[in-house]
This record gives sequence, C-alpha cells and structure tokens, in this order.
Amino acid sequence: MIKKITLLGATGSIGLNTIDVLKKYKDKFVLYAISCDTNIKKFYNIVEKFDPVYGVIVNKNECFKFKNNYKGTTEILCGTEGIDEIIERDETDIYINAISGFAGGLPTLKILNKKKKIALANKESLVIFGDIIDKESYEYIIPIDSEHNAIYQCLKGESADSIERIILTASGGPFWGNKSNLKYITIEDALNHPTWNMGKKITIDSATMMNKGYEIIEGHYLFNLPEEKIDVLIHPQSIVHSFVEFKDYSVKALLSNPDMKLPIEYALLEEEHGEAFIEKLDLSKICSLNFYKPDKEKFYALKIARDCLNEGGTMPAVLNAADEVAVYRFIKGEIGFLDILRIVEKTLDKHNVIKNPGVEDILEVNKWANQYARGVKL
Repeated sequence: MIKKITLLGATGSIGLNTIDVLKKYKDKFVLYAISCDTNIKKFYNIVEKFDPVYGVIVNKNECFKFKNNYKGTTEILCGTEGIDEIIERDETDIYINAISGFAGGLPTLKILNKKKKIALANKESLVIFGDIIDKESYEYIIPIDSEHNAIYQCLKGESADSIERIILTASGGPFWGNKSNLKYITIEDALNHPTWNMGKKITIDSATMMNKGYEIIEGHYLFNLPEEKIDVLIHPQSIVHSFVEFKDYSVKALLSNPDMKLPIEYALLEEEHGEAFIEKLDLSKICSLNFYKPDKEKFYALKIARDCLNEGGTMPAVLNAADEVAVYRFIKGEIGFLDILRIVEKTLDKHNVIKNPGVEDILEVNKWANQYARGVKL
C-alpha cells in the first residue's frame, strides 16, 4: 500500500533531504501535503515536482501573493491554520516534522493526539512539551536527528532495564578545539560548521552546544532515562552517531558517513533498512575515530540544559524561548557570541517556574520569555 506523507518544514535542510528520499521510493510513498514559511521558490519547486494535495505557506503575506499567481492543482492553505486543517483531516499515514523551533511544537502535539506516526526532527517539541505528552504517545515517534535515531536503532530488541547509559556524540561545532577568546567570534565563524549543512539557528546552537543540551532533554523523554544516564562526547568525525552502554558494560553504536537521508529513510520505512543510498563507510580510509569530553566551562550550555531538565515544569520552555531570541539577536549583529548564553541565563533567573503546566501555561511562558529576552541589556 502506498502511504501518504505530510512534510512540515519542506524547504529546510531536513525537508529537502526528505524530498531526496521520497524520489527514491516513488512506489512506496506519495507526498500528500507540505508546508513552508517563506521560501516560496523551493516550495514551488516541490509542488511542481510532486503535485501534493495540499501546500501550506505559513507566512500569510507570502501565501496570499502566491495564491494570486498560482495556476496548479495543489490546494494552497495559509497560516498555521492550514497545518491544523491537514492534521484535522486525518488522511496522512506518516508525518515528518522538520519545522524549526517553537513553531514545530504544537503540530507535534496535534499529530500525537491523532495517534499517527511522526518522524520527528523538531527536538524543541519535546524540550517544550515533553512533560505533558502522555507516555503512550511516545510509541508513535521515530526521531530523525542522527543521534537519537542511532540510539533508537541500537535499542531495538533490548530491554529498558538493561541500559546503563546513552552517550550522545557531538561534532563540537566549529569551536571545540579553539583556544582563542570566543568573545570575538563572528557570525561567519559560528556558521562555519565542520560537518553538517543546517539552518542558521541550529548551526549557532551547535556552536554553543545548546543543541546538544536540547538533545539531553529530548533523550530523557524519548528513552525514559534520568539526566545522569545521558552523557555527551565530542566526536569530530561524526561517524559514530551515538552509543548505548548496557549494564554489563558492552556498548552498541551506529556508524555511517554523516548523511541525514539515512535516519529519514529508516523512519519512513518504519524501522527497516532500505537499499544503499549514501556513500559507503570505509573505516580503513578513516584510520582513526576520536572522542573527547566536552569542556564544561566553554560549553556550559550543557549544564544549563541539565539544570532546566531537573527543575522541570516550564523551565525547559523558557530555555528554548530565550535561546531562540538570543541566537537571532546574535545573527542580526545586536550581541556578541558569548552574550547568547548570558541572555539565556538572565531570562531563566527571572522566571518563576510553573510545575505541572498545561499547554496554555507553556504558551504564555513562551510569550513572556520571548519578550524578556528581547529586552535584556548587557
């Protein structure tokens, strides 16, 4: 049976990699719906190639302009209401949520409420809403960030009681071996990721290692593990995508050349390996794989994230909101690189945590944290 795929965030790096996977499996999948924010050119190219039933442009101004000129058969919907309409129609078999940041959180909740399979690249969904997603819903999530997908595969067939810890690998971004003063880091420096081609926000988060902090929180919810059982190692080659250590101290790992199409393919095939799709891994040419403990002083975003996870309640949501604002302030040239985490800390310090929040509490807290972080003076 051909399965219907809805791709949210179709024009970003994960979305475009998903498009490549779908081109390979035309006999298994049909692209039912896509969404984008403002990248109309890429959106149009996908619509022309795949002719989905629905296309959503979240930015309403861009959407109205597009609709006025579009002559094709895809029905164009505008705003987040368009995404809600697609989910409500309940005709999708597998969702891919590749929307960046807070904006991807509510669609994840709505998809899980429909008990539909979701290939999740939006780790912020679990950072923000992890506490209020019921445990049964996690069985519908297949993570497609490379680290958690690797752990997901390594745990297949294993007992949860046998896990000693999981170890997330991190490229370290552009600065892990940098001995110079990070005070003078430019935007161009921070965006120069050594391994992955990603959007600006996640690339900056990789440079501060806040992205790995989010993955600690995400791992806690996905694999039902306490924070102290989730470790991080710097692995510059990005060949080992993560480890699982068991109670007998044996270790499983997933290795491949770094290519996001691999975890996307695994998720779409519903936990099966497809045919060769990426460059074959030749360890004899690599010769060595290196691992280092992260510098806790330089990369103290990891501690901030761990503290927020342990505090619980609305604290992780505030972490995400403050970081989103701080990163965009850095990208716009308003603040320096080291100011990103200073703004995050100042916002967290000001927040009065709400324990056991509901969705509306989190939405209000997100709004407050955005406003506060925008106004932080350094």
